[in-house]
Amino acid sequence: MNTRKSVRFTEGMKGYVTFGESDYERGAREGRKSGTHLMFHLTIEVDDLDRFTSDPRREATAEGWVGCDALGDRLPVEKGDFNLFVDDKDPATKRMLYRLFFRDGAGHPVTLTGHKVIRNDPSADVWPDTTTLYTRLLQGHVDEAEEPNAHVVASGIIWISPLDFLKQLTTFRAEGPSPLSRITALGRFGALFMGQLWQVYARRAMRRARGYRGAHTNLIRNAGRRLEESRAQVPRRTSVSSGLVEEVVPFRAADGMECNLIHVQSSAAPTKGPVLLVHGAGVRANIFRSPVRTTLVDTLVKEGYDVWLENWRASIDLPPNSWTLDQAAVYDHPKAVQTVVEQTGADEIQAVIHCQGSTSFMMSAVAGLVPEVKTVVANAVTLHPVVPEWSRYKITYLTPTVGRLLDYLNPQWGLYSPTTMSRLITLLVLLVHHECDNPVCKMVSFTYGSGFPALWSHENLNDETHEWLKKEFAHVPITFFRQMARCVEEGHLVSVEGMSELPESFVAEPPRTEARFAFLAGEKNHCFLPESQKRTFEFLDSIDKNHHSFHLLRDYGHLDVFMGKNAHRDVFPLILTELERGER
Repeated sequence: MNTRKSVRFTEGMKGYVTFGESDYERGAREGRKSGTHLMFHLTIEVDDLDRFTSDPRREATAEGWVGCDALGDRLPVEKGDFNLFVDDKDPATKRMLYRLFFRDGAGHPVTLTGHKVIRNDPSADVWPDTTTLYTRLLQGHVDEAEEPNAHVVASGIIWISPLDFLKQLTTFRAEGPSPLSRITALGRFGALFMGQLWQVYARRAMRRARGYRGAHTNLIRNAGRRLEESRAQVPRRTSVSSGLVEEVVPFRAADGMECNLIHVQSSAAPTKGPVLLVHGAGVRANIFRSPVRTTLVDTLVKEGYDVWLENWRASIDLPPNSWTLDQAAVYDHPKAVQTVVEQTGADEIQAVIHCQGSTSFMMSAVAGLVPEVKTVVANAVTLHPVVPEWSRYKITYLTPTVGRLLDYLNPQWGLYSPTTMSRLITLLVLLVHHECDNPVCKMVSFTYGSGFPALWSHENLNDETHEWLKKEFAHVPITFFRQMARCVEEGHLVSVEGMSELPESFVAEPPRTEARFAFLAGEKNHCFLPESQKRTFEFLDSIDKNHHSFHLLRDYGHLDVFMGKNAHRDVFPLILTELERGER
């Protein structure tokens, strides 16, 4: 029986060269001016993974083509070699080597030789180190020993773009005697790649890990403490610095899962009805209380509302679980609403819902499971998820690959990566995200969207909030991404559990609710495009004309709608206006 395992992937790089030049940087600079392009598209194959991992030369084969108009367009590679992370004389340096034999349009033999330098020096950056190929074209088919005396035809630099790099990640394939062996082979190759980078950049990586491990440990410890408080089934009262008083009210979801509500009041009794705030995926109720001048909670309490924040099964204050929107819609939100009604004695309540709290709560409402809710202010996405093209590509093609290896994604990996695979993903994110120095902010953008950053504009956050958000994002299950991939493909929410409480389609018939909906959409949302909310508004408006409303928020994105330093001025008055309509 053949037990040999192999791995292959495709890689494309492009840039500029200058003929008659031997200096790489000058060749790239002059080649850009003259428009002398050079590129290649290769399939790199490790035909024996065991040999590859034990051989210090780590040599693989490369097939494909070289492209250069000056030489004759696309030219097939006759023989190609690729070496991954070859040790250099300096122990802090490794090289990736390329050697491609081909012929120009006139049949003359040419060699493309290139190297990437992986070095941990003060100015080092893992992205240019691993994606910049210093390239020469040599006359003839020249092996490594002959190269010092070879005639240089052209020199320059070629690169891989961030988009092409992320596409490359979807091309990895493995061969082996069984499905498990193929998955293991991909994991071994990824671990080798990550491990070699880790060796080179270990000094910086370990310094970062030591600095952040305590924050990660505290986050887990605090989550456990909140869970034990919830399990005790005894409300806990604590004074909040702003003068508000909060009370943790546990409730048991319909399937037995323990969740909770945080009841926030001032010293004076509320003069208006209850408002339920529902958070999104992989965060918690605390996301509505960022360190800004005035939070949405502050605003609502000041206006006399009785404020309740729901920690449903997606909350990072609860144990990690493989939840779906269906479970939240049927099990969590109806029980949360019933608990608020029982605690307050109110016949009706209102709700402010966000992201996947919004989609799942919308499913509850459309299915008629929360009849007590009469006004809903929904942010970012409801019935019609529309995402940027890169997000669509990522959730469609990367999710199945990652889902074979992991049960969760976790932005906390930016602070501390506990496993080989989490370290690999973190390194890949750091390769392409350079918009700030906050590793959780970068991981959030990779996890949830397409922007740099994806969920907010940096200019909308104060420095304290940008630091605070490190503690506010954690585990989110692959089960959610799988369901959202189906929803994006269909163009509207899709249930996946086959629960009888939910309709087969959420857009095939009028919703089973009398609630009025106000839809908020950040113009700069790079997680769910504003078209998401517009489509749902138009759908409901076609059923009940002029009953619902749609608001496009200029200069806002996804979560800065609530966390923005000026949201108290730009957004919260609008939310109050919509809730006031429900009080009449």
